Amino acid sequence: MGPEEIDASSFSYIGLEDLIRNKTASGRPKDQEDLRFLLRALEK
Repeated sequence: MGPEEIDASSFSYIGLEDLIRNKTASGRPKDQEDLRFLLRALEK
Protein backbone atom coordinates (compact mmCIF):
# COMPACT_ATOMS: atom_id res chain seq x y z
CA MET A 1 0.00 0.00 0.00
CA GLY A 2 1.08 3.53 -0.55
CA PRO A 3 1.54 6.28 1.99
CA GLU A 4 -1.52 7.96 3.46
CA GLU A 5 -1.87 11.39 5.01
CA ILE A 6 -3.88 12.24 8.12
CA ASP A 7 -3.60 15.63 9.81
CA ALA A 8 -0.54 16.47 7.68
CA SER A 9 1.28 13.35 8.97
CA SER A 10 2.32 10.84 6.35
CA PHE A 11 2.59 7.14 7.13
CA SER A 12 2.66 3.80 5.34
CA TYR A 13 0.96 0.58 6.30
CA ILE A 14 0.47 -2.98 5.11
CA GLY A 15 -2.65 -5.09 5.05
CA LEU A 16 -3.52 -7.82 7.51
CA GLU A 17 -2.53 -10.68 5.20
CA ASP A 18 0.89 -9.10 4.53
CA LEU A 19 1.39 -8.49 8.25
CA ILE A 20 0.63 -12.15 8.97
CA ARG A 21 3.06 -13.22 6.25
CA ASN A 22 5.80 -10.97 7.68
CA LYS A 23 5.30 -12.14 11.26
CA THR A 24 5.28 -15.77 10.15
CA ALA A 25 8.53 -15.30 8.25
CA SER A 26 10.33 -13.54 11.11
CA GLY A 27 10.04 -16.45 13.52
CA ARG A 28 10.59 -14.22 16.57
CA PRO A 29 8.76 -15.38 19.72
CA LYS A 30 6.85 -12.08 20.04
CA ASP A 31 5.73 -12.26 16.40
CA GLN A 32 4.60 -15.87 16.89
CA GLU A 33 2.52 -14.72 19.86
CA ASP A 34 1.04 -11.87 17.79
CA LEU A 35 0.04 -14.37 15.11
CA ARG A 36 -2.54 -15.99 17.41
CA PHE A 37 -4.48 -12.72 17.51
CA LEU A 38 -3.91 -11.77 13.88
CA LEU A 39 -5.12 -15.12 12.58
CA ARG A 40 -8.29 -14.80 14.66
CA ALA A 41 -8.87 -11.34 13.16
CA LEU A 42 -8.45 -12.78 9.68
CA GLU A 43 -11.18 -15.35 10.36
CA LYS A 44 -13.76 -12.64 11.16
